[in-house]
Amino acid sequence: KALETLLEKVPDCPRAISDQFAKSENTVKSALQARGRQIELEQMPKAEADVAVAAASILARAGFLAGMGALRRKWGVELPKGASGKVKSAAEELVRKAGGGGVLLESAKCHFKTTDEVLGAMGKSREGEGLPAAAERKAYVPWRPRKEPAE
Repeated sequence: KALETLLEKVPDCPRAISDQFAKSENTVKSALQARGRQIELEQMPKAEADVAVAAASILARAGFLAGMGALRRKWGVELPKGASGKVKSAAEELVRKAGGGGVLLESAKCHFKTTDEVLGAMGKSREGEGLPAAAERKAYVPWRPRKEPAE
């Protein structure tokens, strides 16, 4: 999705580099939408070894920290990172201050189960707060190489 969003801003971009998240490069390539299928996508482990990827990572982190700071100032709530008890307490305080769970859409990764835990502890639900459903969790299936048929 991130690559598709970038291609909307720079439609003539010929090539992209990303970390290789799956054993097969086809996993990401097949997930790309129409525009993304037209780009040359290079995937490699430890892609940050490429100076462009390293620079993008630094800029993304700086943007993330700036955004967290802006949210902290806007709501007057310290927003720790991660999924600890402190994060859940801060999220509950944020929902109370904002008057509803909709604030999580601008301040949290709502597809994680932490959102359900925070809302549940407050007697609320995603549906009741107008939040999208959580991502469907799939059963873990370990990757095993295929056995070649005997000749």
